[in-house]
Amino acid sequence: YRPMDPLLTGKSRNADVDPKIKEDWGFSPNYQGDVFNPNNRSDHIREEDSTSLYFYNLHPVMTVKELLDALIPLGPFGKIQQCNIKPPAPERGYHMSGAKVAMFHRREAEILKAMIDNTHNPVYVKGVKAFVRWNTQKVQDFGINHQGKMYMSRTLEIKGPKHLVNVEGLYNFWTQKFLFDLQDVFLVYEDNNVRHLRWVFASVLAQSEQAFLTLKESAFNGRVHFEYGKDPLELT
Repeated sequence: YRPMDPLLTGKSRNADVDPKIKEDWGFSPNYQGDVFNPNNRSDHIREEDSTSLYFYNLHPVMTVKELLDALIPLGPFGKIQQCNIKPPAPERGYHMSGAKVAMFHRREAEILKAMIDNTHNPVYVKGVKAFVRWNTQKVQDFGINHQGKMYMSRTLEIKGPKHLVNVEGLYNFWTQKFLFDLQDVFLVYEDNNVRHLRWVFASVLAQSEQAFLTLKESAFNGRVHFEYGKDPLELT
């Protein structure tokens, strides 16, 4: 997982921090974000409050889309804060992929975990049975650090002139600004002049939020309409 600031500045502030210190502060040894930013640390979060799950025994070649698509039949179970894949590390003895999936609320994470733990209805991703446990890299309930922003989600609804609202143009615009993973892009509606696209990102912070902000700060603002939509897995 590589947050926005280090990507834009070219080097993480914690590039030389001992991996053991990272783990003590609640980070993965491979974390490249700013470990000195208290908002990024998870060591203060109580285990019983964390919304973060760790999926393991995933196929060695795994994408965010493949994992999230496999979870759709289980839904709805809640809004996803973030999802990212941890690839195999054979040099450390890890030959399968893992994934971090953090929900908006603890109760949603408990619901998802119970579904994956259900031995009577196992979940398979790319033909491999998935397992889950509580993640040692904990994540706070979304409302605690983002009060007043519960309307946010990993889904963006974008409507406007077809020459502006098109998959290739928006994708190229965003890839010049930040890194992101997509679950899907849906065509909701179009006529001769107007198109409505639904973009479903893997995460809220640094992805759908960043996409929203870059639109707001660009020439798109005032020419297209954009707002947060409903997470495909959100409880009604």
